[in-house]
Amino acid sequence: MKSGHFYMKRYVNGKIETIPVFVRVYKNSLEHYAVVCESQTNQNSSLYINLKNSEVLFSEESDRDIMVVTEGSYMTFRTLTSKNVVEWLSFVQPISKTHKKKDIRKCSTFCKQMPILTEAFQE
Repeated sequence: MKSGHFYMKRYVNGKIETIPVFVRVYKNSLEHYAVVCESQTNQNSSLYINLKNSEVLFSEESDRDIMVVTEGSYMTFRTLTSKNVVEWLSFVQPISKTHKKKDIRKCSTFCKQMPILTEAFQE
């Protein structure tokens, strides 16, 4: 398990907002998922992300942004420092892709997040 603080980007009324979130990533031979919540102590409105068949993209525009694409939706997370990005990229990357030593794809621009993801933290 790996956990840490991030900023999650979301689009509201055409503007980008960043909200602080706490992320826990669980990874073993059978499961690979993340739990995202607004704070480390309050997990009432948690967002669960299946990372088994996900793809991880690294932004060329910011050395701190990570996009996780999974099952037709995507989320953009910003690490607190650029030093944490490489470590988090390797941990979030699906197990099947890390064993193949596949390069992490870069994404020059991030698209708008799916509406369901932005609603998850509006409460």
